[in-house]
Order: sequence, then structure tokens, then C-alpha cells
Amino acid sequence: MAFAKSIPSITLNMIVDLLDSEEIVSSPACLSRSFKWVSSMRWEKGVVPEQDMIIVCQDKAAEQTAALYPQSFLIVLADGEPAQALEKVLHQALVIKHSAASVNLLQKLQNYFLSIQAWLNELNRAPASHEGIRTVLQKSSVMLEAPLLLYGADLSLAEKSGFNAAMPLCKTFLMREKEVLNSVSTLHRPLVSLKGTSGSIYVENGLIQSEGNDPLYALALHEKAPTAGQRDLFKMFADVLSLKAGKAFGRLPTSQYSTYSLFNALICGRYIGQGQLNDFAFATGLPLDSEFRLLCFKFNEERPENDPTELMEPVRRLNEGKCLIAEYEGDLLALLHSKSLDSSLSNLTIENQLQGLSDSFDGFVTVSQVFDGISHLKLAYQETQLVAKCKGIVDFEQYFTVAERKKRKNVYTYEECLRFCILDFDEMSQELKDFSFSHTILEKILAEDAENGTNDIRILATYIHYERKATVVAEKLHMHRNTVLYRIGKIERRFGLNLDESWSRERVLLDFSIFYNKIMRNPELARAILGQDVPSLLPTLA
Repeated sequence: MAFAKSIPSITLNMIVDLLDSEEIVSSPACLSRSFKWVSSMRWEKGVVPEQDMIIVCQDKAAEQTAALYPQSFLIVLADGEPAQALEKVLHQALVIKHSAASVNLLQKLQNYFLSIQAWLNELNRAPASHEGIRTVLQKSSVMLEAPLLLYGADLSLAEKSGFNAAMPLCKTFLMREKEVLNSVSTLHRPLVSLKGTSGSIYVENGLIQSEGNDPLYALALHEKAPTAGQRDLFKMFADVLSLKAGKAFGRLPTSQYSTYSLFNALICGRYIGQGQLNDFAFATGLPLDSEFRLLCFKFNEERPENDPTELMEPVRRLNEGKCLIAEYEGDLLALLHSKSLDSSLSNLTIENQLQGLSDSFDGFVTVSQVFDGISHLKLAYQETQLVAKCKGIVDFEQYFTVAERKKRKNVYTYEECLRFCILDFDEMSQELKDFSFSHTILEKILAEDAENGTNDIRILATYIHYERKATVVAEKLHMHRNTVLYRIGKIERRFGLNLDESWSRERVLLDFSIFYNKIMRNPELARAILGQDVPSLLPTLA
């Protein structure tokens, strides 16, 4: 029993690699499990076949063997085409043509599997140290027949084995090393293929990380695309290396995928896979189904000694700590996030929280609109840069209207600047234009009206239209004046609005302009809001 348990797990892919494809008559369509090797039907004394064993047998004995050991995998030696008797076991059998080449198949398999066992035993005996990791790489490079490299979190080479810089494969890799590492770290692909006139390289890679330790990249170089069996062997090596380093295999390295790395990749428009975002969220605690708002702290350019890092700690406390920050292009970016609490990302809340930073911050803050989907960070960043361009117009408006403020203005939002941006629409891409009007409070109000049977969207529209005269709104909508004030107050509290301020009213009016256009293109939406009493002056809806 002990002998059987000590033999390593073998995959179908590894067996196929060992055989000549001409010898294979048929193979299972899908067999993803791994198996333990048992050399023959004549079991050694005291060894009892377990589940998931590999058994070699003649085609005449296949059905009986399958019945005795239904969870096992059969390698069947057939004298010709699969006989009708084999049809019942083909789903769990690899059928080999019984020929002169297959006479020593059993010994060939035995030697191959025992070499894997010896290799893994050597890896397991290696000490958990830098020298031990070097031993693991050396032994594995021979077994995998591929140069191996180990990189740290900062993508600096930590160890290598079987890597001869004079080999054409290694020369090609050295020329394109940065490209390869960028592909591995950014795309998180299990196989990176780079082709060129000087030669092709296929880089198999694994990401290995531990709690409290730096992550490692393990790379194997191949001149030809590695077979499925070679990739199974590489995974076996990576698992052992992972355990040897005291690490958990497969997690995204947090130090490599820092907040800066993520911000930079998204702002530059590089592809970020959902798996990477999930891993980043796991590492940082960022809920991806939140809503977001991007703040950009811009420092006084006349004071080059300003250091953005000095502001990091107080900024980190914004939004009750639900904030990711990174220094970027000389600015400090802060991504606030909130889940099911609209007021926490409102302009009013943000301005109140930033008041305490006025004395210690020599510069100003630009604020994007609220958005969902962290992949939209690129567009939110563009909004903050547009706000910076419009800052002078907002300042001039304040001066021109002799606006009274106790302190100088140092927070500028996209909502208040959008009216000025529209006048320079050529500076905005069509994607940014669509994004700017894609996320409005009206969508949420409309959804709640449909769910709760309320009519807050018409109350708000009428309230703005009649210049916040609650009595007039109550008469028009046949409601009590106090009900109007209550519903408006609830909207203001939820979204942090202050409809006494002009920019709040202007943004809501702009949102309604977009909303009315949507209604004109969607009669069903109009009927859902207005009922069947669609006004006759709108013939397209009637």
C-alpha cells in the first residue's frame, strides 16, 4: 500500500507525450483527472489498487478490468482496430496498437514515471532556502528540457538554470526580455508567444506568491510551443517551487500590481483582464461593484519643492479610508469608492472633507464625476485634466460675479466645469462625451420610482423648472406642499445636492436635457413615466 501511495500523479497529456502518435488508436475525449501509476495487473504483495490508478492491460481483459476498477484509467494494448468489446471502456481508456514498438511499452512507461518520481523526491528534499530554490531550478531544468528563470516582484532576475546565453533561443529571449516580462506581468497569460525573424520563443510562466513575502515569476523557455504534457510537468514544478518558497501558487503579486501600476495601465489604455482586476481587488479589499470618483491633487508649479508623498497620509483618510492613492505624473491621484451610499461621493461631502487640507496643501484639487466600472479610470482621469484647464474660467466667474467666499476656492468639480467644456467640445473625444453624460442621478431616481411606485423624477423636474417654488409645484402636480419639500429634501440628502447653488441646478438641468432626448427615442419609457396620458403635442409618442 505504501508503494502505491508514493507514486506521483500522472496526466493523460504526459502519457501521450511519451508515445508515438502513430501507436495511439483512440483516446478519451475529455479526461482531466490525474492518476497514480501501477505497473501491471500482477500487483505486488500487499498492494491494493486504489481509485484513479493507471492500469496497462490487453484488449481482451479491458472490460473485466474496467468493471473491477471503474475509477481507473486503462492503457489498452489492442491487436488491431478497437474491438466491439472495447466500446464500453473507451471513455476511460487510451488504446495503443499492439506492435513490435509497443512490446516494451510497460517498461518504457515504468521508467518514465519513476524518473518523475525521482525528480519530485529530489525537489522535496531540497531545503527551503535560496540554495534550495536554486537546486529546484537545476533539477527541473534537466527534467523539463527547458531553460528556467526566476524573477522577483521588481522583475529583476533572482535565479536561472539551463540558461546558456550563446543559445539562439536565449539570445532571442535576451533581446526581447522586457517585452516578454511585460506580457507575463500585464496579461497574466499562462503562455506567452513571441515570433520574429531572429527566432520564436514560447514562454511558459507561473506566478508564485506568499503572505508577507515578495512574489516570484517562474519562466520556462521553449523553441516550439510546449505540449500539454510539458505544461503539466511545468505546473508540477511550479507547485513544488511554490511550496518550497512557503508560498501560495497562483495569486496575483500585490507588490507588482500596485495601485500605481493599475492606475498607469488603465490611464494609458492598456488591457487589464478581469482576472487581474479580481486579484487586485482581493489583495486591496477594493469592491469592484462600487461607484468611484477620482480626485487629482495638483501642486503649485511655482513651488518645485512640493512633495506629493507628504500629502498621502491625510488623503488616505478621505472617505473613511475607502480610498486608493498613487503619485502620478507629479500629481497625487485618489480614487474614492462607495457601495450603496450616494452621498459619500457627493461634491458637498468631498469639499467638506478637503477643507481640512487647505492649509497644508499648496495647490488645487480637480474632481471627476461619479462613475462605475474601474476600467473607466482613463476617462475619469481625462475629466480631471479638463477641469484643470477650465479652472481659470471658474475663478474668473467667481471674481466677475463678486462671489463672497471665506476661503479661496481650491476644489473644482467636473459638474461645474462641464458647461465650459461643452463650449470647447473639440477637445473631447466622442468616447469622453458619451461617458460624461452616461452616469446621472436621474437614472437612479427613475429606477426607484419604477420599484416603489413614486414619481420623484417629475417632482424634481418641475421643482427646477419653477425655480424651486414648492407651492407652485404642489399645485401643478396636485400634491401637498410639504410632500414636495420632503421628496426634494430626500433627493438632496441622498446625492449631497444643494439646489440653492447654481451649479447643482445647472447640472440637473443638463441631465434632464439628455433625459428628455432619451424619452423621445423610447416611447415605452415615456409611457412608463407619464402613463397612457401621453400629450398629443408629442405625435411621435402618442
